[in-house]
Amino acid sequence: MSKKDEVELALGIKIPVETLKMLGAFIAESISQHLTPPSQASVETESVPRLFIVGHKVVVPRLNGFQEVANAVQRFSRLEESSEDVAIYYINRLSLWKAAEQGLTPDEVIEVLKRYGRTPPKPSLRNWIARVMSTYGAVRIIAGDGYNILETADATLMDRLLSFKDVKSCIYRRLSPTQARIVRGRRAELKRILLDKGYPVKDYGIIEEFKPIKISLKDGFQPRDYQLEALERFLKAGSGVVILPPGTGKTVIAVMATAHLKAPTLVLCTRAEICKQFRNEYLKHTTISPDDIAVITAETPLRQRVVKPITITTYQMATSKELHDIWKTKWGLVVFDEAQHIPSKVWRRVADIQAIRRLGTTATPIREDRLEKMIFALIGPPIIDRPWLEMAEEGWIAEAELYEVLVDLPPKLRAEYEKADDWGKVLITAMNPRKIEAVKEILKKHKGEPTLIINFYVDSALKLGKELGIPVITGKTPQRKRHELYQAFREGTLTSLVITSVGEEGIDLPNAKVGINVNGLYGSRMGFTQRFGRVLRPKEGKAVFYELVTEGTVEEEYSERRRAYLLSKGYEFNTLRLTPSGLKKA
Repeated sequence: MSKKDEVELALGIKIPVETLKMLGAFIAESISQHLTPPSQASVETESVPRLFIVGHKVVVPRLNGFQEVANAVQRFSRLEESSEDVAIYYINRLSLWKAAEQGLTPDEVIEVLKRYGRTPPKPSLRNWIARVMSTYGAVRIIAGDGYNILETADATLMDRLLSFKDVKSCIYRRLSPTQARIVRGRRAELKRILLDKGYPVKDYGIIEEFKPIKISLKDGFQPRDYQLEALERFLKAGSGVVILPPGTGKTVIAVMATAHLKAPTLVLCTRAEICKQFRNEYLKHTTISPDDIAVITAETPLRQRVVKPITITTYQMATSKELHDIWKTKWGLVVFDEAQHIPSKVWRRVADIQAIRRLGTTATPIREDRLEKMIFALIGPPIIDRPWLEMAEEGWIAEAELYEVLVDLPPKLRAEYEKADDWGKVLITAMNPRKIEAVKEILKKHKGEPTLIINFYVDSALKLGKELGIPVITGKTPQRKRHELYQAFREGTLTSLVITSVGEEGIDLPNAKVGINVNGLYGSRMGFTQRFGRVLRPKEGKAVFYELVTEGTVEEEYSERRRAYLLSKGYEFNTLRLTPSGLKKA
């Protein structure tokens, strides 16, 4: 039997050589280790694909029943790699702590691996899962009499923690075998240090008092069930991160939190347009006076940069000298919109406001630098995370069709591509003129439907806009002009709009039905998913999303990486190819 045959026998599917290369050496190890009969625990699940366990990685073949297995596995793991054939999840400490926060036990995690696994998990993995999950909740910060206290489950653990010099530097003195007083101002640093050492901290420390503001939800306001669930979990936890698909009303959850707490609130956003959307949501759903809301962006005149009970600004402005005093205000709540984007300068500020309730919102809690744990440590744990396809079935987001559109590279550019360095290859594929032809074909197919044409590269966007006679929004487009174009698109007087990354997330364009991703930033899963999110608002019929990919180039590899997060959520991509006679199934 050949090695290729072994691959087909073990996984039950034919895996292309390209996929094997992408997955790496551990797949081969998995196959060789698992050519054994299925475990008794998995016999009852013949209708779903068997998963393979290699170290801390879990490989799930994309066969019938894939989503059932994937939904179960991703509750305690994070997606590592994904293709049309398999998805690979990685079980690490952070993923297990998130699972523990959501109420999963070690036995429940191990039971999933037993039930869906071709063979049972090894004793070493079972013991490690139990050990890691047992650390969640074993270390807490509680409120003392005007100071914060580090508390451990037992004296032995406290002895171990105080044996670390960096931990001890954050401790004023030991109060008892299981309690120690924390040095004032070192609360966030201590949490970060302990997280790095494998001990997540549940923070029930001092929450500063604040003067309540006059605000309540308007009569007749009807929140969705998951928004109420998120609010309840946030109030119970004190701080945390809401993880929901784009277009599901995460902003409304922040508004509800402000109204319930009657807390002076600082909202931090990525862009000025999103700041204005937050203001609109506060005015739409609450009784707050317009005079009590401040929106401060780079375009706000200096004399109008005044802090008010609800102050909404950008991350960039919040770290500028002009708004230095914003951090001295006694806030009752700080909202971090698109929390995965928080820059390092703001992390330092977050460390100073641990005595204030913190609410993060995001659709994509992933960072390419893998610093998700910073979100977990300094803002708070995930408080709600709903499956995307489930929300689509319930009608909270649009159902969607996704397509990969393959385009070739003209012979002259192909010759240039072969000689170019890595960056040159990226630019050549991004600016491939055949992509303009593909966009024309897609627009012809969806004539009259609200369409967003999304580019990462400004030159590509400007060239497309000029060629197609479609307005373009870039970072240099004045705010007033952006607002006019967005409004025209919402009203339907403008059916197509070319945008760059300034419009890829947070912008409220509920009628957008077709999205075309012309090019992206390398393999960024976060940016790609946010772009897809622009067409997910509920609507009649399905949303349609296209990604243009230059065939036979590095762009194919980057595309596979970008799509990984959506594949993990259960979405599938069909493949089309641009031909002289139009778009055809590949």
